[in-house]
Amino acid sequence: DCLQKYAAGILSTDDVALSWGELQEMLDSGLLTIGSHSVTHPMLTKITLDKVEQELVASKKRIEEQLGVEVKHFSYPHSAYNEQMFGVLKQCGYISASLGYGGNIRYGADKMLLNRNYIVQK
Repeated sequence: DCLQKYAAGILSTDDVALSWGELQEMLDSGLLTIGSHSVTHPMLTKITLDKVEQELVASKKRIEEQLGVEVKHFSYPHSAYNEQMFGVLKQCGYISASLGYGGNIRYGADKMLLNRNYIVQK
């Protein structure tokens, strides 16, 4: 099973992307939700808000079509964001967004700036 392989170190961050089947298996476990991370992994602060919206909508739609679930969570590529994006995220149907660093989430944290513990295998 995919989760056991990852926990055992058989799947690693070197495997960069999971297959749709592996994502479905992880989703079916009930232990997690699937969010989006953009289509082309741009530095969102370096593109127009229209392009940001295109990235958000296209990645959300693709995952929803492939996995049959509503995508509500986003992770900023390169942890790059600005406050103008918050409205675009909400308009696209996201309820939260996370950074790739920062540690634990505290009570009352901004849902569009959630911290995360970055885990890598050595």
